[in-house]
Amino acid sequence: YSVSLTQTKAGTRLFQTLIGPEEDNPNFKAGVPRGIGPVVSASGVVDAGLVDVVVYSGPTATAVVEWLGHAKAGNGYVGDKIEVMIYPEDAYGNRIDYHVFPRDGLGVAVDVNAVGTDVFTLTRLTDTSRPGPATYHFYGEYVPTEAGKYTFTVHFNAQDGTYETVGKLQTMDIAASTASVETSVVSGDGVAKAKTGVLSWFRVELFDRGGNAAGRGEYIAPQDKPYLPQHPGEVPTVVEARLVPFGKEYGQGKVASVHYGEEHDVYIGSYNATESGRSSLVVLLYGKQIKMGTDYLGTDVTVGDASTGACTATGESIGVGKVPVVAGSKTSVTVHARDVFGNVLTSGGSVFDLLARPASKTGDGDADDPTQWTVDDASSVYISPPELEDRGDGTYVSEFEPTVAGTYLAFVTRGGSAIEGSPFLFTVVPGTISAPNCTLECVVGEESDCPLRSNAAMVGREAKFHVVARDAHGNVNERPADTRPIDGDTFYYRAMGAGNYAKWQVAPEVGTAPGRYLATLNTTTAGKMEIRVTLGDELVKNVETSIAPGPVSPAHCEATFPSDSYVPDSPKATAGVTHAVTIVTRDEYENRLIDSLGSIPEIYADAVAVPSFNGSVALVPVTDASDGTYNAEFNLKQVGGWKIDAKFDADGAFNRVNLSVVAGGLG
Repeated sequence: YSVSLTQTKAGTRLFQTLIGPEEDNPNFKAGVPRGIGPVVSASGVVDAGLVDVVVYSGPTATAVVEWLGHAKAGNGYVGDKIEVMIYPEDAYGNRIDYHVFPRDGLGVAVDVNAVGTDVFTLTRLTDTSRPGPATYHFYGEYVPTEAGKYTFTVHFNAQDGTYETVGKLQTMDIAASTASVETSVVSGDGVAKAKTGVLSWFRVELFDRGGNAAGRGEYIAPQDKPYLPQHPGEVPTVVEARLVPFGKEYGQGKVASVHYGEEHDVYIGSYNATESGRSSLVVLLYGKQIKMGTDYLGTDVTVGDASTGACTATGESIGVGKVPVVAGSKTSVTVHARDVFGNVLTSGGSVFDLLARPASKTGDGDADDPTQWTVDDASSVYISPPELEDRGDGTYVSEFEPTVAGTYLAFVTRGGSAIEGSPFLFTVVPGTISAPNCTLECVVGEESDCPLRSNAAMVGREAKFHVVARDAHGNVNERPADTRPIDGDTFYYRAMGAGNYAKWQVAPEVGTAPGRYLATLNTTTAGKMEIRVTLGDELVKNVETSIAPGPVSPAHCEATFPSDSYVPDSPKATAGVTHAVTIVTRDEYENRLIDSLGSIPEIYADAVAVPSFNGSVALVPVTDASDGTYNAEFNLKQVGGWKIDAKFDADGAFNRVNLSVVAGGLG
């Protein structure tokens, strides 16, 4: 007999060969073994005809694939372990034991971004949990190093040599892993250089350790979290940055503004540098500093454009610790161009204006505070220094020699706007007293008695004038004596006039009017006078003047007649003949008046010894000669003794003059 049997289920099979017929055949006694052949099974029954047959799996025809973890989800990150379990089977669904068919070329192909290939690492695992030969399955793992689209294909080689795939392709989106400070890149113009006051830009591209673009960098692999500087549980800041001047700590740096740019998938940073010099652009990723390239030596921050309100001015004569300028001496103002943060510019190109206007103090505060002063619009004096010269190094200088003493507000402007601290107080003090420039002036309010004006001062009254100490530019030297240059400020004055009047004296300074020195004189003799003033032994001025007579004194006035009418001590006039008489006015010191009195005196001829007439005859008209004399004519008919009398507005009686009227010739 020839028997063939095809098995489809792998494992151990028990075969029994029997002599027929079937068990219910009555030709056989019950219990009589009917097996053919020796016992080759584990049954141990003699002549049972039992045979244990091992059925091995056929060649690999397919496989059961179980994707695990990230692979099952279809997405993951670079560095994540992609896992798979593969259970190869033959055409009847039996797990493969690789006994008869030991090789099938089973593997997992990896396609990376459609441009690269790789393979899984497979580990063969043994399964003895089932009866029969041990079967084998595979554990596969793969760690992606590149972000992108992955396709996984399970394949094997069929017995006929064809390349077979199992099931549908498995795809995964692999994103970058934790961004790394080693591979992330900081670039842009704002890395190597910047300008104060001008926005500087940089960009931060995040990459993981494998160089994959990490985008926002929001993903942090679990294995990386323990190494971040933030406290446990904190959500780390992805990217932050500061511009830190050399020698300073990170916390002292200028905070940069950082935001994520969706369009280019990079972080965009900007900062506005406030301090010139060398700085470091420190960019932190999760709190750790991104390593810059080896060619990065720091950020060179230059000074930006000039900001008018931040520019400053210096000079000995302005600002804190200012020193007054002596009139006629050279001084200077230097403007320092600065950016909005106060950094000094080192190049030129700006235009500044300087103008000083006289000021008056209107506030009650400190006299050194410019805000307590306002421009004196009533004054026409101002200082217009030369144009500020651009030195090309960020400074602008004007040198000038102010000559007019006073307090000024110095305005420094750029384009009409004031620089920091402008206006500045600026004081010009008088220089050394200069004799040729000193002046003699009437005392204010007493000009009517000023001896510097001819015939203004009168005899018998004190006449005053001031010697005004001035420097070479005409400024009154009002500085206290202990602050003046040692130049000798002693003024001497000498007055010599008619009647042998002479006076020589030192002119004392007027306590209430610094810089003014008082000179006085008093004479009783009218006429010319010479006044000479010196500063030490240096001539200040010679003045030729005149002292006027005093008020009319009637008692000292007199009447005079033409010489032909006079007989010593007994003037005579002829009756019926017209004669002239002149009244000469004098003051109480016998000085003849030289000008009109303002009112014409009345002149009379009083009869004192005239027979049959006792009265007065008014002489009219009386004419004013405008030289202190008054003229009149008379023609008396009565002979006898007469007296000439004059009446003035001034108090006092005129000293009457005797006159004899005699008869004329026979008619």
